[in-house]
Amino acid sequence: MRIFIYTFIFFSAIGILSCGPKEQGKPKSMLDSLNTLIGKDSSNAPALHQRAKLYLTQKKYPEALKDMVRVLDIDSTKAPYFITMADLYLIMNKSGKAKSALEKTITLEPANTEAILKLAELYLYVEDYQKAIDYSNNALKIDVHLPRGYFTKGMAFLYIGDTMRAQQNFLTTVEQDPDYLVAYENLGRIASVHNEPMTEQYFKNALNINPSDVNVRYLLGEYYQKNERVDDALREYTNIVQIMPTNRSAHYNMGYINFVYKLDYNQGIKHFTDAIGADPKYAEAFYMRGLCYEKLKNIPTAEADFKMALQFDPNFEKAKMGLQRIGK
Repeated sequence: MRIFIYTFIFFSAIGILSCGPKEQGKPKSMLDSLNTLIGKDSSNAPALHQRAKLYLTQKKYPEALKDMVRVLDIDSTKAPYFITMADLYLIMNKSGKAKSALEKTITLEPANTEAILKLAELYLYVEDYQKAIDYSNNALKIDVHLPRGYFTKGMAFLYIGDTMRAQQNFLTTVEQDPDYLVAYENLGRIASVHNEPMTEQYFKNALNINPSDVNVRYLLGEYYQKNERVDDALREYTNIVQIMPTNRSAHYNMGYINFVYKLDYNQGIKHFTDAIGADPKYAEAFYMRGLCYEKLKNIPTAEADFKMALQFDPNFEKAKMGLQRIGK
């Protein structure tokens, strides 16, 4: 299983346009301004292009596509137009057309690193990792300081199982951009596999960039839990449920720590109940809550929870053994 699900960055910043005259005391919206410009000149390719990018941010993809087709009919000599079209095709899962649009961009501007890196990311997406590496290297030959190039290379190496070179590229990524959160996350993931001391620092670096990143907090909590730093783990899981109250895994892990390490079965029941509240079909949480009730000699309630676990997972052997153990 991949340890990271890659997400493309589709949109570039939309240019600032004049708001135009006020209507009823309020400035015209960007869309109104663009509509006015296009209404006066339907062949205004820059305005059509800006409107298409605005539609992209608003997830109005058919409208964006219509504008971009018109743009390229008017002017097919501008590289940024083909980049926007490629972004749109990627969103529409038309990777072949996106590839063609990016290749056209590079034909027009051979040193366009944005297009080259988008091609690298596209090959990463379609699992052609060597080409992802090759295109990343092509971009880095033009500009050796591109953190995105090193990051994409790192992801390609990660997917093919070369964690050493993946780690090297992620380290170079954060050297070039100290705020590259996902690179720190992947450094932490790689380090955690071997339980390296730097694991904690990598995850903390990511959290310094975005303290609300629930995924990174969970990974840090797991690292603490694996190393039996249970109070640190509980702190991270508590932070998670404050940010995301319905995070079933954080509730479950707090219940597990209370059950296994602290022998606090009432607290275990509380957290497993919260996990069930987040996912009413959470068989493992029903089973663990049943174990807590069993420890507290509340056999009827333990029986009910073991049976609920089996209702949602009929092959749950531990739940079957639980029923046998309590004589049911």
